[in-house]
Formats: sequence, structure tokens, C-alpha cells
Amino acid sequence: MEQNVSGSSGELGPDEVSRLLKKHAANQKIRIELTEEQMKAILTQWNEQNPREPAQITFFVSERPIAELMVAGYRYRGDTCCV
Repeated sequence: MEQNVSGSSGELGPDEVSRLLKKHAANQKIRIELTEEQMKAILTQWNEQNPREPAQITFFVSERPIAELMVAGYRYRGDTCCV
């Protein structure tokens, strides 16, 4: 399902695109366990950027890039969530 998102009549605006991304992302959850130190390292690096903007996260193992995640939405930080 490909749709134009430029905001013209009959097309999806940014709020609707965001809502759809969140809806689809909720159907594909991936659990990754980290130590507290590893999580702190990720958040520290992300805080140096803008956690409210999309991001590209690259995972390195022994100095080699192994995987990339493109984060289209904002970052949520905490152990509780409200919808």
C-alpha cells in the first residue's frame, strides 16, 4: 500500500503517517536485552543528537558495523507507558 504523503487533498498528512507507523510497529515487537551500562551508552549518544527526530542506529561488534535500525518516530524512555 503506497500512498503520497505530501499533504494535498486525499493524501496523508504527517500526523496520520505517524499514527499508521505506530499502529504497524506495535504488531512487530522485538525484545533486546542490554545491561544498564549498554542502555545508558545508547541513550547518551542519542541525547547528543535530537531524541525527538528520526534516527539511524548502527550496532557495532568488535569495531565492525553489524546491523542498522532506522527509527522513524520519537524515542520513548521509561518503564511505564501511556497511550
